[in-house]
Amino acid sequence: MNAMSAISADALHTAVLAKLGAHEDPRTAKVLRECVVSIEHHVSDWEASSGRVVGHRVRIGLSAALLGALRGHPHVEDEVTRIVGVAVSDRPGEAASDVLFHHEPALNRRISTPYRGEAPVAQREPLDLSELASDYLAAFGEPGVAALAKGALIEAAPRVGRKGEPYQDVLLVFAPEDRGVYPTQVLVLESCLRDLLGSNIHIAR
Repeated sequence: MNAMSAISADALHTAVLAKLGAHEDPRTAKVLRECVVSIEHHVSDWEASSGRVVGHRVRIGLSAALLGALRGHPHVEDEVTRIVGVAVSDRPGEAASDVLFHHEPALNRRISTPYRGEAPVAQREPLDLSELASDYLAAFGEPGVAALAKGALIEAAPRVGRKGEPYQDVLLVFAPEDRGVYPTQVLVLESCLRDLLGSNIHIAR
């Protein structure tokens, strides 16, 4: 078995946190501290000058707000990707072939704890997509579109296509006072929903 396959996601997360510098962008540090890490081992391999390298796919799950902050500040995404890559490549013959970011619904609801402030808890209620999209867009740097999202009706239902492919059917209805939105604002909101729900969605307005 490959050496990397024996490491847990928690152990990799710990290794990643150890790479944080003292002067790191606070958004980068927050992303890495609050994310959920998962690993797909040995998804690729190649020959390098140092010998055979085994590549692993690392997935980083984030709350809606942190995902929005990451997407809205490309240098944060680049730095998180770099730090994860360095943590993996510290193991001889290992590399991160991909570092992928996604929305992790369980990280959106938080409870207060007496010792460590806020902590994530499991998501047990249906997603409030209007609230999540608003959180994402505010952190992204689009406060105007965030306000539109918060006032809109946004609902998603899982569906299966003719060829058996799963997708999300999304209903997007703006509040009456917001129906004169600019097309560019709609595109920003739709891009946000694709990031939160996955790229395979159908949006009806």
